[in-house]
Order: sequence, then C-alpha cells, then structure tokens
Amino acid sequence: MSGGLLGLPILTMAALALTRWAHPAVRLLALLQAGLHLLQLSLIGLGSETGGGWISALHPANVVLMIVVAAVVAQRVASTS
Repeated sequence: MSGGLLGLPILTMAALALTRWAHPAVRLLALLQAGLHLLQLSLIGLGSETGGGWISALHPANVVLMIVVAAVVAQRVASTS
C-alpha cells in the first residue's frame, strides 16, 4: 500500500476529530497521528533527496509510533462508545 493512499484514512480521522465531537484526548491523538504520517513522508523524502541513510533509518521507528497511536485511539474510541 502506498504511503499516500494510507494518508487518506489518517487525514479523514483527523478531519473528523476536528469537525465532529470527540473526546479531547482522542482529538489530540488523531492530530498526532496525522502529524506522524506527515513526518513519515518527510523522512522518506529527505532520506532519498539528501542521501542521508540515517534519516531514512528513522522511518521504521516512526511506523512503530504510528501503530501505538492508532492502537490507543482505537482503545479510547471503543471505551467511549
């Protein structure tokens, strides 16, 4: 799956968190997830443009953070429903 295609549900989640009622913690986590996704795309782009392998090496660590945030959001949404 392309990173750009993955951005669609992430940005949709952030937009819903901003426009619909959401618990403040869920809203913050949804925006954090969108920020981490933008960071992910930046890490890939910067790594390939600058030839900096260490920048690209941060890409998997950011994926772990994105997974953790997604799990926390899912848990919070499930507990408020």
